[in-house]
Amino acid sequence: MIPPHDHIAHHIDHPTRLDKGNRCIVWADQHTGAVVRCEKQFVHNSKITSSAMLEEKKFQKSRGSKHYVGRYSPFSELQHYLLGYPEVHSTMNFVEINTMKSELRPTTKLSLDRNGNLRRPNMQVQLEDGRSSDGMVCEVRREVFGRRSWRNMSRNQILTFNNGGRSITRMYDNVSLFSLRPVELMKLFPVLPQYFRWFKIDEAELNRDEVTIGLRSDITTSMWIDALGRRLKLRRNALPEVRERLESTLNSDLDNADLVVLKDHLLGLIMTGTQSACS
Repeated sequence: MIPPHDHIAHHIDHPTRLDKGNRCIVWADQHTGAVVRCEKQFVHNSKITSSAMLEEKKFQKSRGSKHYVGRYSPFSELQHYLLGYPEVHSTMNFVEINTMKSELRPTTKLSLDRNGNLRRPNMQVQLEDGRSSDGMVCEVRREVFGRRSWRNMSRNQILTFNNGGRSITRMYDNVSLFSLRPVELMKLFPVLPQYFRWFKIDEAELNRDEVTIGLRSDITTSMWIDALGRRLKLRRNALPEVRERLESTLNSDLDNADLVVLKDHLLGLIMTGTQSACS
């Protein structure tokens, strides 16, 4: 859940005020020149505008303004910076979902070589890779289910598949990946955040033989494979929310009898606590 913008601004503002309120001035000793002196300033209430303005004017008129300005930091904070410790620890994994217009979403992959130079792909390979294609998973679905089956990828999915990621320098944004989810889950799980929250998506893509074996006519035993050839599984901790979602889904909202069978099958597995509900 993202807090309102004013809360974000408030939280970002605090470290800035910390820098201002814990300021120190560093200069060499005027007598020997060999000793570095640090002078700590009075920590005023930076939230009071008049106090902050007066202290800033006072500082600008002082000789300290002509010297290097730093900030006092405790040893524990320095350890975090030097050892790379995170300031916030969490057991959760966060997924960033950019919901702006498709042309404004980041879809370009940039990488550098060991010398810091931008990697430029071979243009001939890029042209070959960028050609329009229905994709391996789409072709396998047609072979397994027949060309007229509802379990084939839609035309919109094929267009999305070709729009991003088909080039070496392009990638799919998360909204597009949601559109490329398994056909069997399109109606049962139509909400974008829930998809990434409830499902674990394998990073490795299956090969053609694995996809052919995984896709079965029996919808209750068929694997969930997206348009990129990646297998999906339900997260165990998401089962209570998934159950609530399925129970609120009316059979009349499902346009195919197989989806009703899949819905009832999942509900049965979740209620009995069967491990196969996650796979």
